Amino acid sequence: MLFRRKFEGQLNALRDKKRKNGETEQPPLKDSMEKGDLLAMILSALLVIVPVVLLILLAMAGVGYLFFFH
Repeated sequence: MLFRRKFEGQLNALRDKKRKNGETEQPPLKDSMEKGDLLAMILSALLVIVPVVLLILLAMAGVGYLFFFH
């Protein structure tokens, strides 16, 4: 990373500030998830991403069809 030392210094300063104010660090995401949450997140991501990708591929195929065969 280009500014790694500056980034680490600011991150450490932020951690110290949070400790001084009494704020605790957030637990890892896996600890706060329930049993079926990961599957639900994967399915919802697929429901959002797959139709968009299919539309993009369809548009590319349409442009290719018009360019080569029309």
